[in-house]
Amino acid sequence: MRIKAEIFLKGLKKTINRIALINSNMTLEDFSRHVIVSMNGNCKHLFQLILNEEKGYLGPGCYVNYPYDEQMMEDLTLEDLELFEEDKLMINYDFKNDWEIIVKIEKIDEGYYSKDFEIISGTGCGILEDCGGIIMLKKIINNNLDDFEKYILSDRNPKYEEYDINDFNILTINNNIDEYINNYLELVKPKSYIMNITLSGFDKEIKRKISVDSNVKLD
Repeated sequence: MRIKAEIFLKGLKKTINRIALINSNMTLEDFSRHVIVSMNGNCKHLFQLILNEEKGYLGPGCYVNYPYDEQMMEDLTLEDLELFEEDKLMINYDFKNDWEIIVKIEKIDEGYYSKDFEIISGTGCGILEDCGGIIMLKKIINNNLDDFEKYILSDRNPKYEEYDINDFNILTINNNIDEYINNYLELVKPKSYIMNITLSGFDKEIKRKISVDSNVKLD
């Protein structure tokens, strides 16, 4: 299915928003990463996706607290959610700073787009990593920081003064998404490791040399 959606940062809907074209066969993890990058995030923190303020889906690195209300994203796709027009998805990114990115489904059609995810319009730069969340971002935008807050921000994100809410370029955003996804896929591509294994506690070494793929489970 083809989805047209409005994406906006909760608390700054009028100034930081996107219109996106999305293919519903995207996995929830891929979709969440695309949305976060489109909002100027770098995906270095944990994230979860919540459907209509009810069902939660947790990204990699998270764990389930409430078995009946949450589950891991794993290989689930947007199609598995059985979305309807007017449904709302919320991507909660960086639990420490608690960014809430809202995705409102505007239209659903048959077929697929040529690209899985593309921004076609929007306004505003997006979030600012490691700044302390929406309250601090508003203060940065309004130039309303006290000396202590400036000191804290200088430690967390020395480049916070370069943030410009009006810095929106649709070509740059889509290029950043493509570049991030390509780099991420290369990063997670299975690799082969050569390991030397020794059994301790013996006078004569008992050892093996093995080859193992990086995508093998720990157990």
